[in-house]
Amino acid sequence: NQNQNQIKAVIFDVGGVLVDSPFHVIWDFEAENKIPKGSLTKVMGKGQAYSKLECGEYTLTEFSQKFIEECQAAGIESKFDPKKLMNKINTHPKLRDNYMKAIQEIKKNNLITGIITNNWLIENTTQQNPFVAHLEKTIGVVVQSCVEGIRKPNPEIFKRACERLKVKPENCIYLDDIGMNLKTASQLGMKTILVSHDDEQGKSALSQLQNILGFSLSSSSQSKHCL
Repeated sequence: NQNQNQIKAVIFDVGGVLVDSPFHVIWDFEAENKIPKGSLTKVMGKGQAYSKLECGEYTLTEFSQKFIEECQAAGIESKFDPKKLMNKINTHPKLRDNYMKAIQEIKKNNLITGIITNNWLIENTTQQNPFVAHLEKTIGVVVQSCVEGIRKPNPEIFKRACERLKVKPENCIYLDDIGMNLKTASQLGMKTILVSHDDEQGKSALSQLQNILGFSLSSSSQSKHCL
């Protein structure tokens, strides 16, 4: 299968792919603080504060001050602590079992796995984020926006991931929950799969991945042997 031979690496996003989407955490936080649903994600998308946090230009404290200003300018009057929200998103999220099993199967089939994530630095520490350290140990190369100083959908962060994985974009499959990021990946030549927020545990995205790869991604299922 020529298609199969071309694929050398599978690259994953974290939030909304390997772990549940942070949007649910944000929506719960909005409800608790009597903020209209979707207002905070709107400010995160349009303002500068969140982008600078993810590019490592702001500490969490600097982000909090600027984000409050941006929220007030957008007409959000509720008093809340942005740091609390970010810490809720960042508390060691649980990795999806089905994705971790799939990654084991991908590696067994001699393909490389890696990660591109938009994230932020942990405040008041020079130590590596323990969650990121765990991802590096179990999955492979982790390219982080806060370390690179650029974030998705900037094509440069995808190129850096390919350089570190020693593969060309056209030999990669990339999974993300945000269309804009997939668009960039696709323009660079990667095969892309959208992990939809209403796709429970990202199951249908995994079956798409399995179809492209041509081998089973669940260790429990019988491996297909031709008799």
